[in-house]
Amino acid sequence: PVTKKHKGTHMDEAVASLLRPLAKVATKLTPRKIMEGEVIPLLASHIGGEPYAEIGEAWPGCPTCKTDLTFICQIDTASGFHEKPNGIDLFTFFYCWECSPWGLSDEINGTWIVRTYSDPKDVFAKPIRPNGQEPYPPDVCLLVPEKVDSFPDWEDLGSKASDSFSEINEDEPWEAYEAAVKSLGGETEFCTLVGGYADWVQGTDTPVCDHCQSRMNLLAQIDSEPEADVMWGDSGLLYLFYCDNHPRDVRLLLQCF
Repeated sequence: PVTKKHKGTHMDEAVASLLRPLAKVATKLTPRKIMEGEVIPLLASHIGGEPYAEIGEAWPGCPTCKTDLTFICQIDTASGFHEKPNGIDLFTFFYCWECSPWGLSDEINGTWIVRTYSDPKDVFAKPIRPNGQEPYPPDVCLLVPEKVDSFPDWEDLGSKASDSFSEINEDEPWEAYEAAVKSLGGETEFCTLVGGYADWVQGTDTPVCDHCQSRMNLLAQIDSEPEADVMWGDSGLLYLFYCDNHPRDVRLLLQCF
């Protein structure tokens, strides 16, 4: 006879077989404050400090409140453990703390800016500075990479997989899912992440490209990082998406608890 223990083991194996093919390797980035005298490499991933820029570029300003945007971070997407985004080897991200955009359709363009680079090099680089005092700059931190497995958010699961977890826990199937992800070594905490799947705070909201209507891919999610004095609303997350066919078409979304 099949005991309850055996049945549970069998169910665990069946669930694991559904989840393993969904895993994507991603790069978790953890901020570490720089030490005195430490120099950040030109193309390194970091929060705050000086952004990579090329000849012809200037520090961006907000078209709404007329202040300089704040440089939030620079991320090297060509290295790490994730699959490299098509056409993006590095990006820099600027944000207006005064206007605090959420990525809504009625917001004015330019209150946040992502600059992407397909071939960043020392010979192309040009230092840029804000025109005035940079508003609310983050504490300068290096972003230390770590390899993690990323799984879809509960709401992004296919019906077959979600039905399996409903059989395990009819009342709270998402808790069974989170336990299964954890047992497979998947990342279950909110974090700054490159590649993989978005870890939604308020429910799935993956955008589509304005040009080709394709579902966009996660470029990075940037967590609230107290170490760097970066906070999105009430400890929220900011998401950046890109289109494989139009890599310069980057979309921003922000969600808070």
